[in-house]
Amino acid sequence: MSNREAQRQGYGLADLVAAEGFKTAHDLAEVYIMDSLVPAICTVCGYTTHYEPDSTRGWCEVCDKGSCVSALVLMGII
Repeated sequence: MSNREAQRQGYGLADLVAAEGFKTAHDLAEVYIMDSLVPAICTVCGYTTHYEPDSTRGWCEVCDKGSCVSALVLMGII
């Protein structure tokens, strides 16, 4: 899923960056680029969590859908 697709669905990278307390996506990537779990956002309800870096359909605990996408996917790194 691309960042554009996620934004069309609702929530996207800018929302995730803000929710995690970073100023830019680059700042977020610098912190998480080598981690096994990275920030992810539900593109339906905006819930934030952490998933594997390549996650495109992580399960959202709030809206019960496979709609969580990792920050690294949204950035196009993976």
